Amino acid sequence: MNNREMNYWLARFMHEVRRQDGKLYPPFTMQQIVAGLQCSKDDSQFSLLRSALDARMKELTRQNVGTLKKHAQVVTADMETSFWEKGVFGSSSAQTLLDTLFFYSCKLFGMRSGDEH
Repeated sequence: MNNREMNYWLARFMHEVRRQDGKLYPPFTMQQIVAGLQCSKDDSQFSLLRSALDARMKELTRQNVGTLKKHAQVVTADMETSFWEKGVFGSSSAQTLLDTLFFYSCKLFGMRSGDEH
């Protein structure tokens, strides 16, 4: 298969790919699929694929596919005190120590997800 044919089929793939359950992939996942193919932005032979990806990401975003972000609930001072009183935080076990360390890493350093840790 030459580069022109591969470019065509990969672009078509962008428009048709679905998860195993038939649902659409969110735009970020589509971008990661193309990144996995390691197509250089300077490489003109995959320009059709990049155009297809851009169009698909815009279409999926308009359909609100994968656009909902999870937001953590704010932990108030009363809630933090309650966690200490109930033994959620502390040093009594490896789990409580881990939970305490995780919470304070988030609180003091502004980390908000497991990936940032």
